[in-house]
Amino acid sequence: DGIRANATVGLTTDFYSGRIFNRLAFVDLRNYLRIRKYSAFATRAFGFISSGEEPQRIYLGGSWSLRGYDRREFYARKVLLFSNELRFPLIDNLFIGFPFGPVGFQAIRGALFFDAGSAWNDDFDRFYGSFGFGARVALGYMAVLRFDFSKKTDFQKLEPGMKFDFFFGW
Repeated sequence: DGIRANATVGLTTDFYSGRIFNRLAFVDLRNYLRIRKYSAFATRAFGFISSGEEPQRIYLGGSWSLRGYDRREFYARKVLLFSNELRFPLIDNLFIGFPFGPVGFQAIRGALFFDAGSAWNDDFDRFYGSFGFGARVALGYMAVLRFDFSKKTDFQKLEPGMKFDFFFGW
């Protein structure tokens, strides 16, 4: 439950000549709404813009941003991303038997998601979207395994097939 917000403004300049190499701004707003004890609805709005002689570009796509698209599929100076995710319990305790003893996994969580975003340099083209479902398995306090199945859309038609993403991290 709660809100997380990050707003950043940056300026890269040469103090001797007064030249501005890069101006950037980004906002990352997240809201978590508790539905039940172990269920929540998470929303995210992210925007990034950079200009100047040497503008910074960022990537969009992959498990941490626009799911269903390849990691780093988009690379641009302007980015918008909107994400919605319903998080819920899937399996509380799972034990797998081995000859040396059982291995247990706890708190396997499910997710239903919808993402929409775009990345461009000069003229805005269009939004890209994806939706799908996934599972998250906590490995201790710091690491997690994420499995996502997603379907891409351009908001006029669905692309054929499902995309599978696997992520190991925090």
